[in-house]
Amino acid sequence: MAYATPGDLATYGVSATALAPIDTPVQEAACEAASDVVDGYLRARYKLPLGDWGTDLIRVTAQIAVYDLLVVRGYNPAAGADVNVRMRYDDAIKWLLGVARQEIQPNVTPSQDQASGFDDPRVMSNEQRGWRQSGRVFG
Repeated sequence: MAYATPGDLATYGVSATALAPIDTPVQEAACEAASDVVDGYLRARYKLPLGDWGTDLIRVTAQIAVYDLLVVRGYNPAAGADVNVRMRYDDAIKWLLGVARQEIQPNVTPSQDQASGFDDPRVMSNEQRGWRQSGRVFG
C-alpha cells in the first residue's frame, strides 16, 4: 500500500509540469517503491501496515518518489531548482531517521488489529559492552 499517490507528487514533490512526461503507471510504481523505503524506517518503530497516516508521511513519501523519478528521467543537480529535489530527498531521509530514533512523532495510526506497546522505547547498541549481572555476560 502506497502512502502517496501520483496526485500527491505534484502537491508535495515537484511541479506537475516536471511530471507531465512521466506516465501515471510509472508514477504509481515510484510511489509504491518510495513507500517501501518509508516502511523500512517505520518498521523500527511500528508494526506494519499502518491503519492511517497524515500529510507528513505523504509528503516524505512523495519527495522520495519524485527524486527517484527524476533521477531515472535525468536532471542536473547543479542547475536551477534541481538542487532542491536532492535537498528535499535528503531532508525526507533525515526525517525518517528521526522517526526511527523516536525523535520525531509522525502522524500515524497503527491498524486496529495490532497489539499496543510496539512503540515502546528500546535500547540498541552496535558493539558489545561486556556488562555483567549475576555472573552472566550481557552484550
